[in-house]
Amino acid sequence: MPFVGGMTQEDKVANEGQVTFDIRFHAVTPGMEQVKLIINVEAQKSFTPGYDIVTRAVYYCARLLSSQMGVEFTPKSYDGIKKVYSIWICFDVPEYAENTITEYKIQPNSLYGDFQGKVRYDLFSAVMVCLGKKEDLSAGSSLHRLLAAVFSEKLNTEAKKAVLEEQYGIQMTERIERSLAGMCNLSDLIYDRGLEQGRKKMLQMFLEKGGTEEEAKCLFEATREELEEARLQNA
Repeated sequence: MPFVGGMTQEDKVANEGQVTFDIRFHAVTPGMEQVKLIINVEAQKSFTPGYDIVTRAVYYCARLLSSQMGVEFTPKSYDGIKKVYSIWICFDVPEYAENTITEYKIQPNSLYGDFQGKVRYDLFSAVMVCLGKKEDLSAGSSLHRLLAAVFSEKLNTEAKKAVLEEQYGIQMTERIERSLAGMCNLSDLIYDRGLEQGRKKMLQMFLEKGGTEEEAKCLFEATREELEEARLQNA
């Protein structure tokens, strides 16, 4: 049986600020040659938030790799680095991206000669899962159809359970049922996270325009960590 373990959502690096992942966990594959993977899953409301979302996914992969220093590997041996996956489920996507799944990863490119040595370069994958805008349970791949059912605002929990059991053979457990019920609040969570990101952006702009930290604490209820992060962004 595979093993799955939770990890902290926050990753803070000096001079690089803090990243708060939606979900971060590690998984160990079953079998004789067990492989440990580190996986991050993000729910993204907008595919076009004002910057290329794929660059953010690649950055998250980089943070997932660098955060392993001193845990999975040391400067004396990099062989302990575990492969990372950053999987983004995007809800509001342009028409050209609807019902697509795209993986971005490192690949070798021989510029001269034919190198035959075995090296380990496949260390990260950024995967963008773009859903359709309409609630169509028949569009896209089986994964798109499954996610459309799970995140549907029209289906209640019992209807979602029936789809997962009858169409995808997923046996309901108490834990899965709790998670499924929690999906009803996902849109609110995404909305709240968008408001929080907007608040931090306004804080950054306020300090950039000459606002004091004391004023920022009152107006934005900014914490010391948020003020430090805003200063780094404006540096």
